[in-house]
Amino acid sequence: MKGIAGRFMKGMLSVAVSCALLLGGCAPVQSQGDAAAQETDLRPAVDRVIFTIGSDKMYIGTREYTIETPYLVNDTTLVPVRAVAEGLGAEVGWDGDTRRVSVQKDGVDVALTLDSTGAQINGQTVELLCAPALNGDTTMVPIRVISEAFGMEVIYDAVKENVVVAKRSFPDAVTVDAAEIDAAKDFICEKIAQTADKFVDGQFPHGSTDGKYIPESPGWVGGFYTGLNYLCYEFSGDEAYRSKAEEASETLKTLFYNDKQVYNHDLGFTFVLSYYQDYLLTGSEDSKQVVIDAGDALLARANEELGYIQGWNVWGGDEFSQDNQYRMIADSMCNIPLLFICSELTGDSKYYDGAVQHARLTQQYLVRNDYTSAHTFVFTPDGEPKYEQTHQGAADDSCWARGQAWIINGMAYAYAKTGDTSFLDTAKNCADTYFLKTQQDLIPKWDLDYQRFASEPLDSSAAGIIACGLMQIYDSTGDEFYYEAAKRIFKTLYESYSTKDDPDNEGLILHATGHKPNGQNIDVSLIYGDYYFAELTERLGEKLENQ
Repeated sequence: MKGIAGRFMKGMLSVAVSCALLLGGCAPVQSQGDAAAQETDLRPAVDRVIFTIGSDKMYIGTREYTIETPYLVNDTTLVPVRAVAEGLGAEVGWDGDTRRVSVQKDGVDVALTLDSTGAQINGQTVELLCAPALNGDTTMVPIRVISEAFGMEVIYDAVKENVVVAKRSFPDAVTVDAAEIDAAKDFICEKIAQTADKFVDGQFPHGSTDGKYIPESPGWVGGFYTGLNYLCYEFSGDEAYRSKAEEASETLKTLFYNDKQVYNHDLGFTFVLSYYQDYLLTGSEDSKQVVIDAGDALLARANEELGYIQGWNVWGGDEFSQDNQYRMIADSMCNIPLLFICSELTGDSKYYDGAVQHARLTQQYLVRNDYTSAHTFVFTPDGEPKYEQTHQGAADDSCWARGQAWIINGMAYAYAKTGDTSFLDTAKNCADTYFLKTQQDLIPKWDLDYQRFASEPLDSSAAGIIACGLMQIYDSTGDEFYYEAAKRIFKTLYESYSTKDDPDNEGLILHATGHKPNGQNIDVSLIYGDYYFAELTERLGEKLENQ
């Protein structure tokens, strides 16, 4: 499945770029119906330009353009002044007599003189590390000093050799109060209690059919059901939820010790949300050992050459899966928390190092230069890169919404555990892409490249995963922008996508999509979508309690 026609609108910057010059100001065509319809655009304004050192490609918002190639001098990135004008929405003036360039935006005037390291910002002199210069017939100017003068964040991505200039804002704040959180908690607990007697004898929910969850073996999603029950225990104090979580966890443990690779790369989903939760509650050494054994099994999947965590096992008779032995996948970013936890439990750095190495390879091979993401990447047996390949996205070069969500959430967690700002920057840059490519109510199409296609289903589960990642960014940095974004996703999910007004529906959140290419679980409730909504509720409630 190669390519989606028109994924990028490409052009030369010498051509007028109309509303793209406003960066985030060009809203996507809306295509929502029934519960997903919204009259109000809840998305943030995201003004973003991406320059790549040594490349003639630049992104304004999500659109690609060709420019004169930026380059480095004295650790300063010089870019074409015309790219500054059109990329940042600024006005550029030129005085040939003084060889002075002026760049103006929102009442800020930056004046630079060719071959001089002295610059003026609103008349105040600042010293540059590198002077503006002519490169052939093109005036090249330092992008950082101009962007920061305009109040924009500048991120240098050493992995991609990108300079990302961004400004994010909401026009106002939405309110989520304690009463709304309490109501959501009650709703979650009532729904989970409603089906407690249905999921027994090793059976778990996965996807719904006509509003009913079908009992099946746990597969990769069993931990989300135990996690939901532990959250309900936290919300209510009712021991019945804890007992249900313990009962379900026992099934997961039995399957694991019969075959330690039964869960593939999904050991984090399975055991962080089951036995690690029990350990946190009880201090049980037995539960702690299960978690460590699961971490060992996950670390055993690390590729010997590069260190990425292998995705799926090889599926017999399936042509796609023949590359699985040398495949890394986006989903694993939300499983490596198990490795960080095992490092904390044991004091052994091998788990920490394994998690960090996988995250770095995710930055290198799954995250693209425009901060969309590939679902999977395949290597040769000796560790040479081969190609991107999708399994659940629309095309190999498209951006599967839930894959983007796994990466945002996982990178935010990796930053929280390491303090490595490159992980934070990746999470923020990928979140910006999500905001630029999602629907008005912040719920995406199942593939972000399908935002303009009315007939394509949504994936509400991706929104919940992302919102939890945004709360992780907020918890780590205190940046209110991410708290605001998470609140907006919560309100959309609870008010427009939940089953709170449909007591017979067993799911929590509607309009999720599991595996569109295979025709599985399309426009349904999914247990992991339900889980991340409950986790988001818990995170927001904790924030309110600590105010």
